[in-house]
Amino acid sequence: MSKNKFRPFWSYDVLKTQDWLNDLSFKGYKLIKVNPVLRIFQFNKSESENKKHIINYDKGLDGYPIYIKDGNDYTEICYTKNFYFLEQISDEPNSVPSYNDLVSRNRKIKYIVGQMLLFQIMLYSFFILIVIIFTLGIGSVTVESIPSNEVEYTTIEIMSAIAFILVNFGYFIIQIWMIYSFFRLRVSNRKLEVFCGDGIDMSFTIPKDTILTKEEIRKLRKEKKLIKKTKVAWFYSPDKIEDWLEQMELKGFNLIRMSKIGNSFYFKTGLPRNVKYHVDFQTKKGANYFSLNKESGWKLYFTSYSRFMAISVWGQEYTELVPKYYSDHETKVKHAKKYMWTYLAVFLPAILFVVLSIGMSITLFAYANFENISTWMILSPLIMLVLVVELLFFCFKVIRYYSRVKATEL
Repeated sequence: MSKNKFRPFWSYDVLKTQDWLNDLSFKGYKLIKVNPVLRIFQFNKSESENKKHIINYDKGLDGYPIYIKDGNDYTEICYTKNFYFLEQISDEPNSVPSYNDLVSRNRKIKYIVGQMLLFQIMLYSFFILIVIIFTLGIGSVTVESIPSNEVEYTTIEIMSAIAFILVNFGYFIIQIWMIYSFFRLRVSNRKLEVFCGDGIDMSFTIPKDTILTKEEIRKLRKEKKLIKKTKVAWFYSPDKIEDWLEQMELKGFNLIRMSKIGNSFYFKTGLPRNVKYHVDFQTKKGANYFSLNKESGWKLYFTSYSRFMAISVWGQEYTELVPKYYSDHETKVKHAKKYMWTYLAVFLPAILFVVLSIGMSITLFAYANFENISTWMILSPLIMLVLVVELLFFCFKVIRYYSRVKATEL
């Protein structure tokens, strides 16, 4: 006798799913198949067994993992795209499947969903402000009242109204899904990081040797030897900021630190130096990443708080031979391509969402039958249009960055 279980978000918390499979196995239900599209787990009724299940994620793996080939520690139950469902045979296995790839996958989903939620919060904040302004009487709307016995609706109007309700209902469901996904993945990753040994204190990455005390900063400012430069949205053209920092060093402006969010650069006037800078982008940063770069002679000036989509600014002083962060052009192009597609994966859904919001606003205004349209009604879609233009500009900048890197030889 078979039994099916629907579990739509099982991959958000594989540790909980593993415990769930262990519990069902103890109750006499043996897993035989997983449908990745319908999110259905299929079981066969059997004898009660105290089995331990492991779910392993390996994206783009060519062939079976070594711990499955071994055959002594684990046996494969079934396989879906990138996921292996295993049953542990040995009580003390020689090798343990890693959750690192799964943590990285979850971080990507969490970051993209988080960015989309951030854009929505910004839009909602704007609409709340508009409602407050309207409530205070700054804007006014005159609506023509139509007697109920004279109201006639055409088929198109009825279908449009139904479509409008369905679209809004679907939009509401998506909001709930995004909020759930963000917080569920956040909790899940914290548990997975413990298994990966990745729950480390990242305070050692702060460039403490270049951070000055408040007294030193006041002294330099008094002597007019401290210069602060602010650059907004430089992350989308990292090669240009590298060139700019190197030119500043040649002019005698030595970089000592950056602000916590990375938009401000602090320079100390000194002697001209030859310093090679590199802005690095990593979808995951750990202790090894920083230690290896420092061992290679690179000095850290900035690193973002985020563990995913982390941007770091490295520099290395030289005399004759210019240091290279990447040994070959192909690796540099690959890095720039990943940089571009990661940002596009964030910006393009946000653009689509804002465009749909503009369309819904215009449709709402058209169906409202307003006699007089106040200023805020025109301002609302216009401000959202400005946001779309800004996001498209950021997309253009990261695409141009990839094009420049691809066309330049090391």
